[in-house]
Amino acid sequence: MKSKIHTLLFITCISFTLTGCSSEKKLSKHLEKAANYQASENYDAAEIEYLNAIKLDPSNVEALSNLGHIFYNRGQVRDAFAALASAQKQGDTSVRTSLHLASVYMAAAEFDKATPLINEVLEKNPQDREAPIFLADSIRSKDGIPTAITQLQTLQSKATDNPAIPAGIALLHLKSNDMEAAAKSLSSAVEIDPSFAPIYSLQAAIEQSNGNSEQAGELYKKAASVAALRSNQTLQYGDWLQHTEGSAAAKVYFEDIEKKAPDYIPVLGKLAGYAAEAQDFKAAKSYLKRLEKYDPHNAPALLLKTKIYLYEDKAQEALDLSLIHISEPTRPERIS
Repeated sequence: MKSKIHTLLFITCISFTLTGCSSEKKLSKHLEKAANYQASENYDAAEIEYLNAIKLDPSNVEALSNLGHIFYNRGQVRDAFAALASAQKQGDTSVRTSLHLASVYMAAAEFDKATPLINEVLEKNPQDREAPIFLADSIRSKDGIPTAITQLQTLQSKATDNPAIPAGIALLHLKSNDMEAAAKSLSSAVEIDPSFAPIYSLQAAIEQSNGNSEQAGELYKKAASVAALRSNQTLQYGDWLQHTEGSAAAKVYFEDIEKKAPDYIPVLGKLAGYAAEAQDFKAAKSYLKRLEKYDPHNAPALLLKTKIYLYEDKAQEALDLSLIHISEPTRPERIS
């Protein structure tokens, strides 16, 4: 009897060991496939693999973090926050996670929560090319501008070859309407790296404030040309085209972006708006359907869909959607 118990225990231990090894292999395989998909920007396939990994290991930092960055790059603000915050709770202290969380907090006007994350990144890596711009963007009162300028100037002594630092200083000067100082800081940034996209969008803002529309347009175009496809500079240039040349020109521009990034939520929203403006409601609904696949609670999309229903005399559908829109929070979920 004793030997049978020992044998049973031995078999049970082996079974648990083999199961554990099997799960680890599956997890490793999902993570490897996800990383390859993510590297080629096949975000839909990468998302599936990361979700499979999380089913096997709900606290896996790699899966949570990278899933959050996929959501962030798509423009899924709520989901990005949920995944990145979970990754951070599990011990993710990476610069990228901190910055993307800070960006979400700023979008939600939670600047008091964004600032510590930005400062943490600046302390860890003075060479980071996003944090100085984020810091400048997070300053919402003129009283905070001098302190932020001093902070970035001090940082510049540690990272003399980081163009984001003088660009961040330029943004702060712009906020205080000191155009001359802003232009001088941007000249320093250009000397460091003439391919740094925020330089040209800031120069465009200066030209725009001076009434030089043509120069501003060329600078917005240049910023978009050297920026990442999924970036503020890309969206800014499209908005500039709409402002100066009309919706038709902006639509052509954003259609080209959509071909390269078919899951980019801000562009899908803009194309839906242009289609609705032209009363092409079939096309508008098609764009909205694709957007809702990724972000079913997107407030601007719900509002646009409500307007389309009203135009089509579908009062009940419009009312139902408007109630959803009213009940939706304007800030990302689960921020506390």
